[in-house]
Amino acid sequence: MIKALVIAAGIFTISMRSYAFDQWNVTGTSCVADAASIRDSLYIGTGGTVKFAAQKVGNIVLYCPVAFNLGFKPTVLGMTYYDDTAAVGNHVSVQFIKMEIGTGALTKIVTIDSDIAASITSHGNASLIGQEFEDAYDPKNFAYYLRIDIIRNSPTANETIYAVSLLK
Repeated sequence: MIKALVIAAGIFTISMRSYAFDQWNVTGTSCVADAASIRDSLYIGTGGTVKFAAQKVGNIVLYCPVAFNLGFKPTVLGMTYYDDTAAVGNHVSVQFIKMEIGTGALTKIVTIDSDIAASITSHGNASLIGQEFEDAYDPKNFAYYLRIDIIRNSPTANETIYAVSLLK
């Protein structure tokens, strides 16, 4: 019996390793709002999420610095969000951007947008979308960050960012 448990534990350990992957996550409230979002009191942050304050419309911009050494080369950008309308002008997007340390030149690596998702979210359930990308990922010569835009032109739309992720 003990021998069977040891073998089962070994198989479980091997199978867990074969499905392991690298991932880095950050919640919306961990990111920094731009000056206009703060000045215009556009947003509220609760439980890690960022969404529009009551009756506010516009563009909430958040910047999320990516850790210097992720320990892996990211190949997928993910976003957990809520977007309850397909109406144009109401959506959530995230861009993975790198800045060349020597010159400050910016390069957009990949963008994902809730308007590209197959369907709108509803019943209070968040949705998750992702996009694969290729980049040399060189944190010694580039600073990396994520830019989140939460855009609403209708005060009844519910646009919310929960979290963004980089995965290998």
